Amino acid sequence: MKIRRGDVVIIAGIAILALISMAVQLIPQKNSASVAVITCDSGQQELSLDSDTVIELNERGIALRVQVVDGRVRVEWSECPDGICVAAGWLEHEGDTAICLPAGVIVRIMWVH
Repeated sequence: MKIRRGDVVIIAGIAILALISMAVQLIPQKNSASVAVITCDSGQQELSLDSDTVIELNERGIALRVQVVDGRVRVEWSECPDGICVAAGWLEHEGDTAICLPAGVIVRIMWVH
């Protein structure tokens, strides 16, 4: 079976449409906002990334501080033994996540429509 020029054009067109469709879904809508969702044993809370704030948590006997600055969020400080959640650094994009397993805390960026 021989591939013709028309086949290549159709395949390229489909690939371009697929890429455009993915890009449109990644761009936040005007009526959406990003939030940091903090999930832990004591419940779930949302922090707006539009205003700078600091919250302190104490979960499973481990204290930690979550900081929002300039539309980004991070676990600024934690008493956990390994500090992986702190090492995750600033979270800026939808789906970025920091997890503190010893404290059972998950910090994740999500878009709210």
